Amino acid sequence: SSRLRDFYVFASDTPFTSNDPNVTKTQSGVWNHHQAEAAGQTLTLPVNRNARYIRVQLVGSDRPLSLAEVQVLS
Repeated sequence: SSRLRDFYVFASDTPFTSNDPNVTKTQSGVWNHHQAEAAGQTLTLPVNRNARYIRVQLVGSDRPLSLAEVQVLS
């Protein structure tokens, strides 16, 4: 879990237009959450909106993204 830190979770009804998280977080209709600290074994984020597209993106590209399981519930 120490590797899973400093990342964004994005949710949108429309496709994301950029791979840059600084651009994506300002895209119209995109919900975002920035997790600066290390995430625990579970992390629950209440988005409270419809979304067809979900992205989990690390800030920077020097670390691998490692997720054991992701659940998106409606």
